[in-house]
Amino acid sequence: MRTALDSRSERGAAAVIIAVSMVVIVGFLAFVTDFGLAYTNKRAMQNGVDAAALAVAQKIAVDGDPTATCGELEARWEGDPEVIAIADKYFGHNHSTSGAAHSDPVLSCGNSATQLFVGVDAAQESTTFFGGIAGVDGISLAQSAKAVVAPAKTVIGLRPFAMCLGLAKTVIDEPTVNHMLL
Repeated sequence: MRTALDSRSERGAAAVIIAVSMVVIVGFLAFVTDFGLAYTNKRAMQNGVDAAALAVAQKIAVDGDPTATCGELEARWEGDPEVIAIADKYFGHNHSTSGAAHSDPVLSCGNSATQLFVGVDAAQESTTFFGGIAGVDGISLAQSAKAVVAPAKTVIGLRPFAMCLGLAKTVIDEPTVNHMLL
């Protein structure tokens, strides 16, 4: 049987439990907010490096000498100001957050020395809103992308794949001409 003394001693128990629960919930929300922002920044940065690597690979494929060796292409395009400008442009257009910096495109030949790879790296410090409470001022992010400068060997698995009839006839009539559009 409960007495009046027992019920008075339990009056503040619910308030204490609710206060502790609120601290835990707010801490969890802070964690979700900071890491959610970092994840969003990481995905945006990946979009930027992917676009930069693909744009540089396309530039080299279109303007490069089709008879050049991988080493010759690497020597010709490595550090080229136009290639760096293209990487900057496409990284900037496809990366939606500020504070990220990408490396200049790095060109390298594959193991067989026949395929040219274009690599672009990026790094960013994603700011935290609530991490400062725990002593974490930012989350370091790094992303990279690599594209191959080579003609497609197959279109199996590539979807959608469509070409207008006029362009298809032009490609068939002039197979040695590069018909890629920028």
